[in-house]
Amino acid sequence: MSEPGTTVVIGVGNRLRGDDGIGPAVIDRLRGRGVAAGVRLVTCEGEVTELIEAWERATVAIVIDAVRSGAARPGSVHLVPREDSGWGQHARASSHGLGVQDAVVLARQLGRLPGDLVLIGVEGGHFGLGTPLSAPARVGIEQVVALVEQQLTQIDARAQRCHVPGHAEVDYPSHLPPHPENPPRGQPRITGIVTTSLLRPSN
Repeated sequence: MSEPGTTVVIGVGNRLRGDDGIGPAVIDRLRGRGVAAGVRLVTCEGEVTELIEAWERATVAIVIDAVRSGAARPGSVHLVPREDSGWGQHARASSHGLGVQDAVVLARQLGRLPGDLVLIGVEGGHFGLGTPLSAPARVGIEQVVALVEQQLTQIDARAQRCHVPGHAEVDYPSHLPPHPENPPRGQPRITGIVTTSLLRPSN
């Protein structure tokens, strides 16, 4: 369970099943590069109650999972808001029998959603037991690492502005600025259904 006020980044997947290991691989890269205090990095294999335990009480939860939507080439990155009509489609395309969507539905019923939630899906291509990550998946992993770091920086900056001494606290923003369609060199280009909205759970 996350402490109140924290951000948790959850990598979902099985390292032994090829591109299904995309989520854990992103967490490995973030651990190696280092993250700010107050950010938890967690891996799990997609079990619903494990996901809920990981994000419960967090201010922001970012979930990375491999998907098989069939709507894009392997390595493509989908960042999809829950309120978007495509969110359920991509969540159901999770490479696990019970996916993130199931965890969200149950967590909403139990009142155990995080304050804000964002789902990042990376299109996988090969999920065979004992196979390594594919080359397209590795490219997608690097894009997601850059995207998550960008979001964590913006979340931290907003949190600091909300707690400046002598200033009144403000509500956490409902969304981040949109990611540019043609980002500067070194920033990831996101394909598929694209938004960088942080997702505020519906009441």
